Amino acid sequence: MHESMQHAAHQTQLHTEDVKRAIECVHWLVESNYELNFSPSIPLSQRVIFPVSLNESNGMEDARFVRL
Repeated sequence: MHESMQHAAHQTQLHTEDVKRAIECVHWLVESNYELNFSPSIPLSQRVIFPVSLNESNGMEDARFVRL
């Protein structure tokens, strides 16, 4: 994914600022999302999530745990 973003950013050098901004937003979105997997043996009450992205540098809003 990172290579694709770099390629798209390079291609936008001849395009408008709007296109460049859109690519920056997509990059931000890609960097902001991740998936966590916990061992089923760890109870929900003992699972801890630490902020890992720049977007979470001031903390995380909330987490919702559901059993599927």
